[in-house]
Amino acid sequence: MMTIQATPRPAFLPRVLGLSVILALPFASNAAAQTIVPASEDAEVDSARPTSRLGTASTMVVSASGGRHRAYIKFDLSGISRVPFDAQLVLNLTSGAGNFDVHAATSAWAERTVSWSGQPTFGAVEASQTASGALLSFSVLDLVSGWIDGSRANEGLLVKCQDETGAANLQALSREHTFGVPPRLVLDYGFTQYGAGCGVPVNSSGSPVLGGRYQIAVDGLAPPFHQHFCILGASPAALSLGSLAPGCKLLNSADLIVPMPLQISGFPPVARASLSVNVASMPSLVGASIYHQIVRYNVTTSALTLSEGIQVTIHDVSP
Repeated sequence: MMTIQATPRPAFLPRVLGLSVILALPFASNAAAQTIVPASEDAEVDSARPTSRLGTASTMVVSASGGRHRAYIKFDLSGISRVPFDAQLVLNLTSGAGNFDVHAATSAWAERTVSWSGQPTFGAVEASQTASGALLSFSVLDLVSGWIDGSRANEGLLVKCQDETGAANLQALSREHTFGVPPRLVLDYGFTQYGAGCGVPVNSSGSPVLGGRYQIAVDGLAPPFHQHFCILGASPAALSLGSLAPGCKLLNSADLIVPMPLQISGFPPVARASLSVNVASMPSLVGASIYHQIVRYNVTTSALTLSEGIQVTIHDVSP
C-alpha cells in the first residue's frame, strides 16, 4: 500500500475534531459494515408433546398457552474471531405479545432430535425484551463475546416466556421457513451502511476506537475524477441531486471534502480508492458518527456516480 502523507500537513489532508486523515491507494478490504449470522439450527419444544421433535417446522412458538413452548437457536461462529461492539439476536415474528427472556443453553442439543423431555440445560437470564411489532431484538453482547473469545461454550440459546404461567405468546419464523428471514445475530463493528440503491459498495475495516484506525475502500468508480465526502455529525440531511436510484442518497455537509484521484504520475491507473483514518484519543469523540461516501463526476459527460455510504461510530475502547 502506498501512503501519501506530507509534513507539514497539506490543505487536502485536514484534521477534523482530532481525526487525522491519510489518503492511500490501493487498499484491499472485504470487511462488511455489519456481520449477520443466520441460525445454523433452531427448534421448538412443547411440554404438551414432550417427545415430539419439531426442528423441521417453518415457525417456532414461544408461549405459556396450551402447554409451555420454548425455542432453542444455535449459531455457527467458527469463522468469526473478532468480538463486536454490539450483538443483537433478531427474530421475525408473525405475531407476538408479552415479555420474553433469553438464556444460554449449557449442554448439547440438535434441532432434529431435541424435544421437551430431552431439552438441554440452560443458565441465567442473558437478556429480556417485550414483543411489539414484526421484529423482536435482544441485546446479547456478553453471551456472544464469550462464544467468540472462547470463555463460554457455544451451545446456542433459549428463548422462553418470562412468566411461563402467563399470557405471553409469540410465533417466530424458523430457518426452515421458505420465504421468511431466519433467526439471526447482527454483529456491529462500528460500521453501518446506507444508500444501498447507489449500487457501488464501500468496504470498511479496522477499529473505529479512540487511538485506533479504520479504513474505507471503494472499487468500481473509474477515473478521471473522484471526491470523498467525510461528514461528521449526528444526522446530516440528504442532498437533492435530482432523480437517483431508489434508496440512493448523498449526505450533504461541508465539514470535510478530500480529493481522491485514482491516477498518479508514474503509477498505472487503478479503479480503487481508499481512505485511512487515525482516531485521536479524545474522549469527546465517543459516540460521534462519521459518514463516508465517494462521488465521481465525469467532467467530459457531466455524469454523476455515487458509491454507497458508510456511517462510522466512534467507540471508547476495542471490544
